[in-house]
Amino acid sequence: MRHVKEKNLRIIRIRLIKWWKYHLGGELLFPWRSPELLPYKALITEVLLQRTRAEAVQKIYSKFFDRFPNPETLSFSSEEEVRSVIKHLGFGFRAGNLVKLGRAIANGIPDEMDSLLKLPNIGIYAAGAYLSLHRGKRAIIPDANAVRILGRLFGFEIKPETRKSKAFLQLCEKLTPKRRFREFNYAILDLGRLICKPRKPLCKICVLNNVCFYAKGHMTKYNSDH
Repeated sequence: MRHVKEKNLRIIRIRLIKWWKYHLGGELLFPWRSPELLPYKALITEVLLQRTRAEAVQKIYSKFFDRFPNPETLSFSSEEEVRSVIKHLGFGFRAGNLVKLGRAIANGIPDEMDSLLKLPNIGIYAAGAYLSLHRGKRAIIPDANAVRILGRLFGFEIKPETRKSKAFLQLCEKLTPKRRFREFNYAILDLGRLICKPRKPLCKICVLNNVCFYAKGHMTKYNSDH
């Protein structure tokens, strides 16, 4: 990965946060973005959102928490019960993982990264999302959106192992602001969902298009064709 100047990182942070605040910050897009969300619902939701579209999770959100309103209910449920509720999300193996997680958090959920990572099937993405979006603690969210967006922005090759590479995690650390990290992380998630899509990204309307390695080439090609 290329060396990135702090000035460029600052431009990206400012633009993303302004874009998110202006277009999306005043809207409660999904029920799990409520500031009053209980820790149990917050952590479980972040597990459900892994490798899954937010709109798909939204469809089963109320049903899931009506059926499993607390860790105890979840921990005493069978894998089949849980699977019947989340089956439309795919990744059926998550049913067993969720039951195990329910048992592990029956006495409370830790608020530190190291302790969260010791919970069954909680990785750096779910832990980071839980802390930064729901608990007011700075953390990075190195998910597929971040890999795609940063890969395009800075022009580095994206591979299956990129998400866990030291260089990529260090870039996420450098880019994530110390104060407005919640807004920034939501901006990354929403940019990946709405603009910087896996296929046919909307580069022409992206707030970062004139500082993005991928968009510059894409826009040049577009202009030459018209």
